[in-house]
Amino acid sequence: MNQILKHAKPQKSNSDITVGLPSSMMFYAHGELWEDFFSKLGCHVEKSGPTSREILNRGVSLCSSEVCMPVKVFTGHVDALAKRTDYVFIPRYISMGRHEMDCPKFCGLPDMVRINLHNKVNLMEVDIDFDKGTEKTKASLGSISNTLGIDYETVKNIFVNSVQNKLDTDMKVGSVEPGIKNMPSIAVLGHPYMIYDEMLSMGLISKLKQKNFQVLTPNSLTRNVRRSHLPIFKNRNFYELGSDILGSASAFLELPQVKGMIYLSPFACGIDSLVTEFIERHLHNTEKNMPFMKITVDEHTGEAGFDTRLEAFLDMIED
Repeated sequence: MNQILKHAKPQKSNSDITVGLPSSMMFYAHGELWEDFFSKLGCHVEKSGPTSREILNRGVSLCSSEVCMPVKVFTGHVDALAKRTDYVFIPRYISMGRHEMDCPKFCGLPDMVRINLHNKVNLMEVDIDFDKGTEKTKASLGSISNTLGIDYETVKNIFVNSVQNKLDTDMKVGSVEPGIKNMPSIAVLGHPYMIYDEMLSMGLISKLKQKNFQVLTPNSLTRNVRRSHLPIFKNRNFYELGSDILGSASAFLELPQVKGMIYLSPFACGIDSLVTEFIERHLHNTEKNMPFMKITVDEHTGEAGFDTRLEAFLDMIED
């Protein structure tokens, strides 16, 4: 927890306070929820916008070489917001549900950013830890209450209505094919901050649509559907995003219009090394001959080589 901000009082009204939301990492999954949360608290919300080469290069320069590319990009987004916002919000994702955990980089993301930016950015954070209940998460809202000078009960109620209830709804409803058309489709698997970031994904979704394929991602299914297709880790601890991807791959195998799967992964991702192995073994044990390709990218990946692999994969499907 940011001890400096824990007891801070705003020097201006909430309507004059600008909270920055980095358009990276879990912003692609929950960005709208957090924007709604801070807007209802009376703050102005500013997003950093799409990843640019400048943001990527800045993040690379600020982080050590051992840090994964998504964290480097996220750091670049925070740096872009630091000088034009009063606070930058970074949720500390620990667990999104029972028997689930998030990648360690999410658990320590606020601390990593502080170190990389030499404590020159004002951060607000909240602990998202739903494994054993919501008490820890709600207690962490106290720092936001103190920072903004808003009654704790007000902050808690807005959080429940703007964030928690919407996450709970996604876990309870949905069918296997919500809005999916009966047309040739490619399933694009991976973390949301990889497949939806146009720069990191090399525009993969747009390129597939230009080839007249319907593109399906884990977000094409509700969280309830993704979990219902995950018998291998039912009631056992596993990574939240890994569960999303594994369950999605299993669900997409049941759809006859899915002609192939592409897994987009950042270099040296430990979770992906496990998940891709499980998916490939599952594909080998099914009668459906599903083409599968994993593409690993980092800040040095060239688009020409990326496009060549994609064209070869699509040629195999069309043949």
